[in-house]
Amino acid sequence: FYHGALFVESPEQAPVFFIGDAFSPSGMDDYCVLNRNLMHKNDGFLYCLSQIKELGEDYWLINEHIPHVFRFSAKELESLERGFQTRVEAMRALTVWDDPNYAIDEQWASLYPYGLEVKSGTIHEFNVILTNHSSKRRDYDVQFRLPPGAELMSVTKAIKVPAGALSGVRAMIKLPSKPGHYLLRADIKSDGIDVRDWIESTITVKSGE
Repeated sequence: FYHGALFVESPEQAPVFFIGDAFSPSGMDDYCVLNRNLMHKNDGFLYCLSQIKELGEDYWLINEHIPHVFRFSAKELESLERGFQTRVEAMRALTVWDDPNYAIDEQWASLYPYGLEVKSGTIHEFNVILTNHSSKRRDYDVQFRLPPGAELMSVTKAIKVPAGALSGVRAMIKLPSKPGHYLLRADIKSDGIDVRDWIESTITVKSGE
């Protein structure tokens, strides 16, 4: 869930934390839902804030998109954490499922590969990757919606995913023999969750010649 960060220490110098684009001098740099700004207690921004708190008061943060180094005071860090906790509660109230992370993580379910170019009649592996944000184990049932001319050769059964864990469903699909552009989709069902055409993969079939 995290992009890379690099902590650099040098004798007689304040340590420098290269943090990507997680924070800016104004606070959390979280304008993009694809950044997966998760809200669990031990991941996402709460985890990142805890890492910065451990640095003490003498450090510098570097965001590669900002030309200035910066750092937060203890008071500023507390304010950021309070604001984020308020956001968590607001998202919890707006979310119809049992955890607010489903509302802000559009990648809790994904179909891989997303884009594919193959020859006519190819049999290819597809994987549905599921993140269980719930605090309980979930049973997931995945149903593939095949494009015209495709055939499901094999698929794993419904899976049980522990709380906070990732798992997946694997399918082998014979793709259409007719050249063209196709869309493979999948439905996902679990306790209280029933979403259709939720994830997709784009497929281009080219002539085998």
